[in-house]
Amino acid sequence: MLVTLVLLILLELIFFYGFGYRTISTSATCSRKNSEKDYSYYQKNCVMVIKHWEQKEPITYSINSSGRRDALFEGKTGAKIIAFIGDSFTFGAMVPIERNYNYLAFYSLLGGRYEAHNYGVPGEEFLNIINKLNDIDFSSYEHIIYGLTPNDLFNLTDNSQFQDNLEVSEKLPKVPATSRYKKNSIINKAKNIVLSSATSRFLLHKLMTNDRFYLTLYQSRKPYSGYLYDNYSEEWRKALSVFEQKITALPSDIKKKLKVFILPQRAEVILFRQGLYRGEFSSQIMSICTSIGIDCGFANLSNLSQLDESHFPVDGHLTLEGNKSVAQDFSNWVNSW
Repeated sequence: MLVTLVLLILLELIFFYGFGYRTISTSATCSRKNSEKDYSYYQKNCVMVIKHWEQKEPITYSINSSGRRDALFEGKTGAKIIAFIGDSFTFGAMVPIERNYNYLAFYSLLGGRYEAHNYGVPGEEFLNIINKLNDIDFSSYEHIIYGLTPNDLFNLTDNSQFQDNLEVSEKLPKVPATSRYKKNSIINKAKNIVLSSATSRFLLHKLMTNDRFYLTLYQSRKPYSGYLYDNYSEEWRKALSVFEQKITALPSDIKKKLKVFILPQRAEVILFRQGLYRGEFSSQIMSICTSIGIDCGFANLSNLSQLDESHFPVDGHLTLEGNKSVAQDFSNWVNSW
């Protein structure tokens, strides 16, 4: 037993220090909550340095004097200004800001024709985004690009019992983000236990790199995973109805500037690789955008499916290679404007 214990400790130290399966972060917390308007923003001139355990090197998240995580603009004088809005994919989680898909597209592939401002905040959901669009002054921007991920609508599937009549969808409860998934507290506790050691992180990472294991686990997350299938659940149909209603109700000056770019989850990439994905979510969003007159684009799953890792297996955000692939699709879409 003593020998086994020593070997386990040695193994833990090897994974923790040798392979870097540990999370390191500064004590700074830059995010703030506008409780009255129900959306999040960042404290000005704040810096966070975080190394997630799936990464080799730490990432510096620098928030500028405008409260945004922007890349340094070195483009053309008099370039048109673009606003990005969305969740952690827009914010650029897990990658340097210059390597995030939106900045990589605008500042590298598109040659600095546009100056980009980043209003993305991790953890924001669709209703938070709508509140931000209604509250922030975007009058100086040429376009507003919403990087939409399927999980932006997860909260709407939870609240579907309030949506039997779309006329009362305004009464959707504004539950704080920290408590929206209390019913999953047992799952979260189990997840924390699993991720409590470097050895367990290593094993989980290896398991999650397996497409079949990952997809099975993802599909078990109901009703969230319902968007993957052609036959949508009642929760997802109502969530999409609320999405359409909220986008339609935006002020006309915002809708004229708004463009939506659909960002895929790893589960979609895996299904595409297996020849099983029908693209129903993208089709539904594209159809809604077309009916409202909003330009909408999406990432090419065929290109992403050819990568060894388009997303971090456990964290779920786009890798450097995934961002590069999406940036090419994004720039092609911009060129079609």
